[in-house]
Amino acid sequence: MIKDLNNGKIFSKEGYFDIHLNDGKLFSEKGYFDILKVAIDNHKPTHLYISSPWINAVGLAKLKEALGGYKPKEVQVVIRASEFKDLDITPPEVFRELKNLAKKVEIRISRNVHAKLILGEREGEKNHFVILTSSNLTGAGFHTNAEAGIFLLVDGGSYKHFKEIFTEIYKEASPIEDVVGMVINPSKPYSLEFALFQDIPQDSWVRVEMGDGDSKGWLLARVDRVLKWNRSFFLNPFTQGYSPHFQAPEEMFKTFEVPDHHREGALEWHIARGQALVGTTPDIPIATAYVLAYVKGDNPETPRIAPPVGSIVKRITKEDFEKVFYSNRINSKEDYVLGYAISADEKEKLPFYLDFEEIMGKHMAVHGATGSGKSYFAKLFVSKVWRYITDNGKPYGIIILDPHGEYVGPSEDLEKVGFPKANGRTVKVVKGR
Repeated sequence: MIKDLNNGKIFSKEGYFDIHLNDGKLFSEKGYFDILKVAIDNHKPTHLYISSPWINAVGLAKLKEALGGYKPKEVQVVIRASEFKDLDITPPEVFRELKNLAKKVEIRISRNVHAKLILGEREGEKNHFVILTSSNLTGAGFHTNAEAGIFLLVDGGSYKHFKEIFTEIYKEASPIEDVVGMVINPSKPYSLEFALFQDIPQDSWVRVEMGDGDSKGWLLARVDRVLKWNRSFFLNPFTQGYSPHFQAPEEMFKTFEVPDHHREGALEWHIARGQALVGTTPDIPIATAYVLAYVKGDNPETPRIAPPVGSIVKRITKEDFEKVFYSNRINSKEDYVLGYAISADEKEKLPFYLDFEEIMGKHMAVHGATGSGKSYFAKLFVSKVWRYITDNGKPYGIIILDPHGEYVGPSEDLEKVGFPKANGRTVKVVKGR
């Protein structure tokens, strides 16, 4: 059933707004597909925004049929993930197929989304379409459930209110693309383990969410180990019987207990059995990481609370990194760069700047193994401090106690870091014996 409409208002938990309709239709589940197909055929949206708690294979097939081979530039989708049953209704193949809807597809998961909303936006056009319905993108939503919805063709002024509502839903949801893992037992304030959904190299920087949204903060952590576990190697303590995934203890021991008299001729059998055991189940990658800071807003703090088990782990962004290490950026000039933090894939190169005013109120020591670069860093550090003093007319000098004569005479290291000439107005080197 489809019926025409004239005027209306849009509302959400934030309030309500007047909308100006160019066209409006009321439809039931029997008319949902026809409305969706006509909307896409007539308006060919460049951007499609979808909020549907559940999407199953039948509902996705209907959406693809309505698109008829047409691919928007971008599709954004929000799906609910608050209970296991949500992901039983929305199976893995739906996530895979959603990726094929457009050139760019972004999927987010939300614990509390309930809105069933489809926005069709076309660049350069004055009017855009909106579908508000009680139907999920499921077979029941198109056929068997008693549903109701409205189709609206609205101008840009009214459309922006719908877009704002979707944007709020989208912002509160978790971006799947950035998620690399999930925290598992045990979780501690300074160290944690997480199961990996994507391969990431050791020494990667990651962000661990402490709750929903930025208001609850996040942890900056660095991956120190990436391990792989195989479930076939875990003994089953509850049964001695046959299991396709777990060996009974005596069977497990039989694989690796190679008697001396078997080492001549029968060793191959044990090796083959071990290979068969490993192949029973896939490896599970686990990462361990140490936590450097708890970040709430723009303020990094000492981490004191362990993240909840199940917290999502994301790839770090440059903006996140800057919040922790140089949020004030008071000396963000190339002249004052002390070094760089380089991501494990070497795609990101984030500079660390000298903060002269900060170091003047602190004590400092440089520790490290022989050959780790302590002396080179010390020379670089002094050269940057000297440059800051001379550039800004600061009334300070530098005294260097040099028992090994490293700072006197020509030195490739000193030239490389731009070290000031010794015993000048600013730098005083005291030679040892």
